[in-house]
Amino acid sequence: MEDDANTFFNKFLNIYLRIFHSCFIKKHTNFNIISKPWITKGMQTSCNQKRELYLKLRDNNETEHKLYYKHYCKILSKVIKEAKKLHYKEVISKSKNKMKTTWNIIHKETSKLTNGNNIKSLRINDHVVYNPM
Repeated sequence: MEDDANTFFNKFLNIYLRIFHSCFIKKHTNFNIISKPWITKGMQTSCNQKRELYLKLRDNNETEHKLYYKHYCKILSKVIKEAKKLHYKEVISKSKNKMKTTWNIIHKETSKLTNGNNIKSLRINDHVVYNPM
């Protein structure tokens, strides 16, 4: 009896998984694209180390661990700020239109990028609906 139940379950599971995988195709994405060009391998390693320190701190809430974690975070944030400064200084110095490049950087950092593909109006059943922006 037990073998029959296991056999029936395995057959059911195989059919279910076959249908599931045929309907939901696995999509591969590439995560190697660096969206922040100022981050180096060393900074990524330091960020991973910071994450490990945080997990240790969360489990073990001793004052010396907390002080070490805060000090590490402070140093890492200074390094990241300096790397951003150097990167943007280099981008601005290489550009032909320095003012435009500067404003593009400001808009990117403050998340105020404009998208030229905004939908201004939409026609639904002979009614025009406008996008209130």
